[in-house]
Amino acid sequence: MTLTKNISYIVKRELAIQWHSKRILFLIVVLLIFCGIHLFGMYSQIVQNYDIYVRTKEFFVEDGFDIVEILREDLTVIYQEDGSFSIDNPLKFDFINLAISIQNLAPKNIVSNTLEYIVFVFGTLIFGIYAGYLATHDFKSKTYKFISIKNPQMAIIIGKLITAVIIKVTTLGFVLIFTFICSFIVKAIIRNHIPIHLFAIDVFNYDYGLTVQLMLTFFVLVLYICIGFSLGFIFKSIIVPTITLFTYGLILPILGAYDLRNIVSHFAHQFFSFRGRFVMFTPIQINSFLGAIIILFTIVFFLALTFLVVKKRSAYD
Repeated sequence: MTLTKNISYIVKRELAIQWHSKRILFLIVVLLIFCGIHLFGMYSQIVQNYDIYVRTKEFFVEDGFDIVEILREDLTVIYQEDGSFSIDNPLKFDFINLAISIQNLAPKNIVSNTLEYIVFVFGTLIFGIYAGYLATHDFKSKTYKFISIKNPQMAIIIGKLITAVIIKVTTLGFVLIFTFICSFIVKAIIRNHIPIHLFAIDVFNYDYGLTVQLMLTFFVLVLYICIGFSLGFIFKSIIVPTITLFTYGLILPILGAYDLRNIVSHFAHQFFSFRGRFVMFTPIQINSFLGAIIILFTIVFFLALTFLVVKKRSAYD
């Protein structure tokens, strides 16, 4: 068999194993749970912002103010060094916050803020660990030596990586379509309790199209897939990539401007608005070209390290 046929065989084999073992279904369910939490959070945010607006409005009405006139006035927000801020028009401030939370639920915006929430909060860990599982399940089940008889190890590695990317694209695509459809349902439920048509104003527009956001999402997840897969394949254990990704992603502080997490945050803020429920930390400013080179180098480094280790390792070890 040629290398291409070997890779194709590995991809088909891995997809069949993942499908029949219900691993793909489990991954989809986990992502759908997070999406459900996200949609419920957006619903709760709208309800909460509406209650705040109503209370503020009642306060001004009791004092005899003209609500329409107040909403026409300018709003000035002054931010302090400690992160606090002061406003000169609380009614308009609450009105705009409510309008933004409603606008976030619009179909044209829901995919973008779902990507913000799913990818940058959970996706890097989930897909990184899943890639580690794809790299190690044959070692755990003692089947790696059997597929190594007719398939070169390079084909096995490439095939498993392609499988991880295919699963990433299909599961994430399914979840985004699910969220898009459910946004109509959530909006219909909210419409029964809140006159959202009164707050249907274009407070902001998402600065970038969905295409460039999906491209950034693809490369960020490929980065973590390569890290998780490489660590799993080298150490033949899902524990190593799991502990590494959890420690690096959730425990360790940012180690500097060119820490991978800061680089990812830098590019995320270039292409995402973060006006939804999740706001990613403000990154230390870096050179975008150098940041992209570091991400590319990291991907190449882990792939090269994997091939180097495997080259020196017997398929039957």
